[in-house]
Amino acid sequence: MIAKRELLPLSELATKSDAELLDLLNEYLGWTVRGLVGAAEVVTLLDGRGVDLSGINKTILGYLRKIASGQLHPQLLVGWRELPVYNHARTLPMLNQQEVVDNKPIRVVTMKEGGGADAWLCEPRSMTGATAKQVFARDHIRDEGEQIAWLRGQVKPETKPDPLPYTIQGRAVVFNRACRLTLKDLKALVKAISES
Repeated sequence: MIAKRELLPLSELATKSDAELLDLLNEYLGWTVRGLVGAAEVVTLLDGRGVDLSGINKTILGYLRKIASGQLHPQLLVGWRELPVYNHARTLPMLNQQEVVDNKPIRVVTMKEGGGADAWLCEPRSMTGATAKQVFARDHIRDEGEQIAWLRGQVKPETKPDPLPYTIQGRAVVFNRACRLTLKDLKALVKAISES
């Protein structure tokens, strides 16, 4: 068995200062990360031996296999899983995942009114879902130029709504172009004509 300090009872935890509790929390989370790495190594060995792991939750097995193969940083699962950045960061190469886990500030571009751009630093832990989507491609962190191109691609030119393929004139329908109408459309047309 791996030796580690025993968990402290709640009565003893209650006597600790905030700083001591934060240190203890980080220690316990460290156990979790080391436990994930250890479990990933065990799963790899069991897989190699052909052992049936169907009794283990498939989602957890998937995470452990990705950790073992170097595709997923274990710390992303501990303390990052519920953050908007997680879904974007988990597909990055390990070097970029490490930058995210270290909460290293990343340059984020904002478009100016006149078409120019500004950049600012943002810690991954503070990113909104929209910012994370802009900053992270599937396989890398976008640089400023890529972010500008990505932002420009998100702006859709204003288009007028497609006019109806027909107009109602009195108690008649004039078709302006060929169209396909469902029974529901026909019923709505008949109702519109009868009300005019």
